[in-house]
Amino acid sequence: MKPPTVYLVIMLAATVLATGCQVFQGGGAGAADGWTSNIAGSYKGIIYTGQTEYPGTTTFAMDDKGMLKGTYALDENGTTVPGTLTDFREVGPRKLTCTWHDKNGSGPFVLTFTEDLSAFDGLWSNAGQPPTHGWNGKK
Repeated sequence: MKPPTVYLVIMLAATVLATGCQVFQGGGAGAADGWTSNIAGSYKGIIYTGQTEYPGTTTFAMDDKGMLKGTYALDENGTTVPGTLTDFREVGPRKLTCTWHDKNGSGPFVLTFTEDLSAFDGLWSNAGQPPTHGWNGKK
């Protein structure tokens, strides 16, 4: 390895550590040049609680900094429960993690999009628990 190459590898490793590995995620989930910019829009589906299923609409958009943001609304027996999705991270091909937040609490949400990005299947749970409840949507 030539000295300039060693320097480049060291600088790249330092960048990865400083950014939480986002350098390999297209600048973080939602970078305007990554696939996540193509999921913008609303997806209608079902949010399962383990015993009950609720119709829901999940919406993704890019903020003014080119980062992914999300909202959702589920119909809980005639009452609309709004929520937000934050802290997106790209964890694989067409796969994201984030945190859901609404009046009932918050927790992890892991979702995988179809190859054409027209639908997703995901799992969610309350904070501190592994995701086990279904959440899906289709444009």
